[in-house]
Amino acid sequence: MSFDFWGEIKDFLISIWWLIIPLVFLPIYGSLSTFVSQEKKKREKKWVVLEIKMPRDLQRTPASMEQVLSTIHGWGGKSSDRAIDWTSLELVSIGGQVHFYIRVKDSLRNILESSLFSVYHDIEAREVEDYVSMIPSNTGILHAQGKDVWGAELILDKEGAYPIRSYTEFSSGGDEKHFDPISVIIEILSRVKKDEIIGIQIMLMPVKTKDIKNQYKPILDKLKGQDKDLGEETKPKSTTEAKIARAIEANFSKPFFDTLIRVIYISPKAIFQENYAKTGLLSSFNQYSSPDLNSFKVNDGVAVGGAKSDKFPFVFAEARNRDRKEFMLHKYRHREIPQNTLWGVLLTSTPFHINNKSAFIHLSIESLATIYHLPTIATLTAPFIKGVESKKVGPPAGLAIFGEEGGEDLFK
Repeated sequence: MSFDFWGEIKDFLISIWWLIIPLVFLPIYGSLSTFVSQEKKKREKKWVVLEIKMPRDLQRTPASMEQVLSTIHGWGGKSSDRAIDWTSLELVSIGGQVHFYIRVKDSLRNILESSLFSVYHDIEAREVEDYVSMIPSNTGILHAQGKDVWGAELILDKEGAYPIRSYTEFSSGGDEKHFDPISVIIEILSRVKKDEIIGIQIMLMPVKTKDIKNQYKPILDKLKGQDKDLGEETKPKSTTEAKIARAIEANFSKPFFDTLIRVIYISPKAIFQENYAKTGLLSSFNQYSSPDLNSFKVNDGVAVGGAKSDKFPFVFAEARNRDRKEFMLHKYRHREIPQNTLWGVLLTSTPFHINNKSAFIHLSIESLATIYHLPTIATLTAPFIKGVESKKVGPPAGLAIFGEEGGEDLFK
């Protein structure tokens, strides 16, 4: 009697079907359960948007914002809540009026305010209505209002171990010793016309410094000439590599955040200037580029218009770009972060855009304070923003400023 190998296999599988099915579907069910749980928690959380208003003679440097970011980093967060516990730093121009916002969980509001006031003694931080209500919720409403949208997310050109150009480098030497890099962005935002909006969101979630060091240790070892693959130290590295290694070590001395940077531009079609937002706003981030270290670039997999320049430039480019606009409006309004579950990706995707291209970057508090901080007094007096100053009598670039006689009228 011959042995029926495949028949025996079939019988065996039938006998243990009750074990196989859970093993196959449990990961899928777990992913769906996690996605549903996260979405439910997002809706249950209470958030507040604080607008920061400052006096005209603010004397603090970006180092003050480092202290605030250090406090935010200290909040940490449960690993199970990483998909929902995010703080957002936002710099927004509404018709040329530039606003500094911070969105935070209501339960952490008092701690944030205490941290702000401890280093910025003369500022005002008050809860305001969330400005994102001014942003259309979908492209149907957008077009019905006669408007169009452009948007993008920024990522780093190299690994997060390599720092960007720090504010400490902007304030060193020569005629530029008082230069404040945020003034360039304020200048661009202040030129926005009536009914136009430009917004910058910087989403933050603390990560453990130890994890960052472990993740990027091979990069540092290679730069320092400690090639573990050879089992021994290699020849001493060049002066440039030694300098880069020191910069990375200095970067590792500061707390890090998982970070997502998103920018958006909305305007009536009659005055829509995509090139102004794309070239002006994105080029302002070029000032943070550091030779041999790091710089920002556009995430082409997410950017509106990016469908024309990614791996498949001629495949349904128009439909894909339309869906990217839809996603950009939704993500900015809801301050979405990258999906971390399979079901999250599947259920939030469309036939023309798979929602898995957003990406976090690692930035230290020094790098973040360089990008987002309250403008220093130098910003109010430097010659390169005289055009902004002339737009209003008093505050430059439409900044919400108080502390001067009659200044209270600015808030009415």
